[in-house]
Amino acid sequence: LSLPGQPGQLMGPDEAYVIGSLVPFARSLTNVSGAHRLPGSNPSDPGFCSQIDLSFNLMCGMDKEYTFVGIKPLLLALIDSTALQYLDLYQNNIRAEGAEVIAVALLINTSLTSLNLGDNAISGGAIAIAQSLRRNASLTLLNVSSNSIAYDAGIALTQAFGNSKSLVNLNLRLNFKQNAS
Repeated sequence: LSLPGQPGQLMGPDEAYVIGSLVPFARSLTNVSGAHRLPGSNPSDPGFCSQIDLSFNLMCGMDKEYTFVGIKPLLLALIDSTALQYLDLYQNNIRAEGAEVIAVALLINTSLTSLNLGDNAISGGAIAIAQSLRRNASLTLLNVSSNSIAYDAGIALTQAFGNSKSLVNLNLRLNFKQNAS
C-alpha cells in the first residue's frame, strides 16, 4: 500500500483513518510506505503486518484541529490483532482520550510487545495505561516519555512496571508535572 504524497509529508487524520480501517481486513498487507512510516512484515508469516511505524505524523491533527477520528480505527484494530508486535505512534497528538482506548486494547491484545507513545500529550491517560499493564502479559517495552504525565500517574506506571510479568523496559523520561491541586 502506497499512500499519496511526497517523502517527508506528514500523515494526517484522513490518511490515518484509511490505514486504520484497512488493518482488520488486510490479511495480505505487508508494507505501508510513505513519509516517516514504513511498516514491515514478519518474515515467518508474510501474510500479516507485524510492525507499524507511524511516528511523527500528528495523526490526531494539531491543537486547534484535534480529532480522534483519524486514529480510532487503528487503535480498535489493535484490539483484534494477533500479529502486530511493534507499534510506534511517537508524536501523533494522541492525548488522554487516545491513551484510554490504547489501555483497553492492551487489556485484550496478546501479540504487541513494543509500544512507543512518546510525545503524545497523554497526561492523565497514563493512569488507564498503568491499570491495563496489570493484566497485559505480552508488552515488554513501553515508551511514554515527554507526555506531561503527573507525578501520581508516574507512580502508578512504576508500580505496574514492578508488578508486570512481561514489561522489562519502561521509559518515563521528561515527565512528572505537578499534580493538579
